[in-house]
Amino acid sequence: MGIRENILALTSAPVEKEVDGKQVFIRRLTLGEADQINNPDASTAKLSSAVRMLARFLGDEKGTPLFDLAKPEDVSALQAIPAVFASKLVEFGNTVNVPAKDAPGELEKKG
Repeated sequence: MGIRENILALTSAPVEKEVDGKQVFIRRLTLGEADQINNPDASTAKLSSAVRMLARFLGDEKGTPLFDLAKPEDVSALQAIPAVFASKLVEFGNTVNVPAKDAPGELEKKG
């Protein structure tokens, strides 16, 4: 397999987390998904960034998203999450998806 194929084959399983005694899975976002959070289209621009992040971060054990921002019932469900828990989920989602600059990464050069 060539370098391009190696890069495109990179995948990552979701990260399991317990919040208030409940099991959740945080997805590792693709670059496109991260861009949709930071540069929302007209249909999601009025939603809070926390709702946009939770919709992208939260998934099942296989990494399949649990919420769809195109569905009003999913948006309502996300908006009903208590702020204290939503903050914890967003914080953990950011930790999973944007590692600290000085943390060793999975893409370190192997010598």
